[in-house]
Formats: sequence, C-alpha cells, structure tokens
Amino acid sequence: MQQHLRGGSKIDLTLQEPFDDEPRESLAMKKYYFDIRHGSQFIRDDEGVEFPNAESVRRQAITTLSEIARECVTGRPQHRIAVEVRDEYGPILEANISFTMKLVVRGVRECQLALL
Repeated sequence: MQQHLRGGSKIDLTLQEPFDDEPRESLAMKKYYFDIRHGSQFIRDDEGVEFPNAESVRRQAITTLSEIARECVTGRPQHRIAVEVRDEYGPILEANISFTMKLVVRGVRECQLALL
C-alpha cells in the first residue's frame, strides 16, 4: 500500500503496518499460533488465530499467559509457563512466567520444645 505525501513523495506503509497499534481495514490478517508450555507439558496450537499486526499478537500473548497463570498456580508450589507464538515461518515471540511458593514456618523451635 502506498500513500502520497504533500510533497509528492511516496512511502510504503506495508513496512509500518505490522507495528501499528490500530488495525487498518485493508490490511490482510495473518495467522498466528499460540503454543503453550507448562513445565514439561507442551500443547501445540494447530488451529491458529488471525491478527492484524504484531502489537495485537503481543497483547494476546500477555493475556493468554496471565489467564493460564491465574488458573494454574493453585496446587503445586512451582510453575513455569510459556506462550510461544509462531507464524507460518516459525517462532516470533515468547512470553513466560515462573512462579514459586515457599511456606515460611515461624516458631519451629517453640513447637519442637512443646513436643518434648
């Protein structure tokens, strides 16, 4: 896509479109795949989702990661979760989070003395 400037010059907007915050009506949607890695478990996205630009993909990766983290942090004390985004050419973005929970025990010495 080209646009004429006041001075008569042309710029190629297709170079800027993947980084625009707002999608353009005429921009072709591109398919992205959001693979999930949770510890040793890997879930491959074979369907994909179409997005207008790289910023939309980045926002969706953050949203997906936060939703998974919210659901998964109960139960086990350690988690490593990643959203790995790829297009038809390969990986383009990875967002990950590590979560560790440790129980702090206070008064262990007092408990031990009470048991004696």
